[in-house]
Amino acid sequence: MKKKVLIFILCLFIFTIGSSSFAKDAYVFKVTKPDQDIYSTIDEALFINGSAPKNANVEIKHYLKDISFKDFESYKDKYPKLDDFKKHFEEEVIKDDGYEELSKTSISVGSLGIFSKKLSLMNGLNKIVVSTAKSEKVFYIYLTDTDKLSESITLMKTIDLIKNLR
Repeated sequence: MKKKVLIFILCLFIFTIGSSSFAKDAYVFKVTKPDQDIYSTIDEALFINGSAPKNANVEIKHYLKDISFKDFESYKDKYPKLDDFKKHFEEEVIKDDGYEELSKTSISVGSLGIFSKKLSLMNGLNKIVVSTAKSEKVFYIYLTDTDKLSESITLMKTIDLIKNLR
C-alpha cells in the first residue's frame, strides 16, 4: 500500500511539473490619454498618461506647425485613420517646412509601470510623439481659440443654410 501511495505521489509530482508554464516578458506600452489620435480642442492643457514596463524611458516630444483650422479639418475629415492622415497630411501640407520642436521630455517609468505628463498646447497644429525604445505613438491635436472656432461654426452653418435653400 505504501508503495502505491508513493508511486501515485511521484506520478502526480511529475505531471504537475510538466504542465507548469511561465509567462513571457511581454513588452506592454500603452498611451491611455489622449484617447484620440487626431482631434481639435480649445483646451490649452493636455494630460498624457499611460503604461510601460518598469524602468523604461518614455520620451515625449512636442512639435508645432502653424496651419489653418480649415486645412486641418479638411484632412481630418478626408483621412480619419491615423496612418492615412499622417501620410497624406505630412506629404501634402507639411512638405519640407517641417515642425518646430517645442519640447522634449524623458520620463523614467516607476515600479507601478505608469507615466504621466502635462503639456501646454500652443495655437496651431500640435504634434505629440510619445515613444519608448521599442514603440511609438503619434497624436495630432489642433488648438484653436474660441473666437476662431465660433467663426468656423458660423461659416459652416451659413454654408449649410445656402445648400438647403437650393
